[in-house]
Order: sequence, then structure tokens, then C-alpha cells
Amino acid sequence: MWATLAFRGHAEDGPFDVTDNSINRGNFQSLLRFRVDAGDVVLKKHLETADRNAIYISKEIQNQMIVICGDVIRNKILQKIREAKFFSIIADEATDSANDEQLSISIRFLDNNVPQEKFLGFHESLSGVSREAIANNIITQLVNWQLDPHLLRGQPLMEQEQWLEGQEGHLHAFCQYTPRHCTHIVQHTG
Repeated sequence: MWATLAFRGHAEDGPFDVTDNSINRGNFQSLLRFRVDAGDVVLKKHLETADRNAIYISKEIQNQMIVICGDVIRNKILQKIREAKFFSIIADEATDSANDEQLSISIRFLDNNVPQEKFLGFHESLSGVSREAIANNIITQLVNWQLDPHLLRGQPLMEQEQWLEGQEGHLHAFCQYTPRHCTHIVQHTG
């Protein structure tokens, strides 16, 4: 079971008052208040004297910080994957609440001989949801992350027939990068 911690509160659009503890301004602004209470005079002066458009604590700024933190974490994971050299992918597509097709990509690899499985993100399936489109989307994302598709050593076959069907299946798209491993997979399925 996962527990989540909300980043934002219910009332963040008004002016920030470092002394007002009565409004739920969320964890981010509560952390700012905590730093001020702990004696951070530079932060306190900034929050009290900066123009409202230069305080940099709006929900838009918070969203940008979330993206930046995610990028830093993803880059650290990608570096570990590159150091491990070989990896496998776990991918699944689903429709989100806006009826957009989303592709979830996770990577499995060994870190000091310890198996790791890391989620790297959701990606909009802009080119469709055919087997070939999904496979090409995954390969494109691997290249964008500077992961060599030739070092790919496994793909889960959750819908085995779909992955193995004809020239347009997922497996065919991946086999151009790892033909020896795909031959091995095809020989042992069925």
C-alpha cells in the first residue's frame, strides 16, 4: 500500500504570510514556514519583501519544481542503468481520464548484482496503440534517454500471441535490435 503526501494545499493563491498558521497552504508552503521558524532570515526577508510576482512559490512554480525533481531522479536512475549496461523493459498502455493513451515504461537492470526495477515515466502514445506504434514509441524513448536498444535483453510477453504475431508485432520491432535474444524467446514460447 502506498501513502502519498500532497504537495499543495487548499489556499495557495493569496499572499504568503509567514506568521499565519491558520490556513492549509500545503506541505510546500509549510516547509517554507518551517525554514523561517528555524531561523532562515534570508528566506524570511524574501517572503516578506519580494514583489508578489517575484516570490516564486506559486502553484505553477511548484509544478516546475516537481518536473525538475523528477528529471533529476530519472537521470540518476538512467545513469545506473547505463552503468549496468544490459536491461529489460516493462511497458503497458492504458487510457487516462482524458481518453489519451498513456504508455508506462519501467526498466529492469542489475545494480551491483542486485535486481532493480524502476519506473521511468508515462508517455503519451501519439502515434497510436498498434503493436508497431507502441514498440516504436518505446524504442524512441530509449534513444531519448540515451539507452542503447541493442543492449535490451528482455521484454515481458504479457499478451504473448499479440507480441509474437506477424511482422507488425512488438517482438518484431524489438528483434531488429536484439535478434539473438528474440530467436531464443520465440523458440521457447508456445
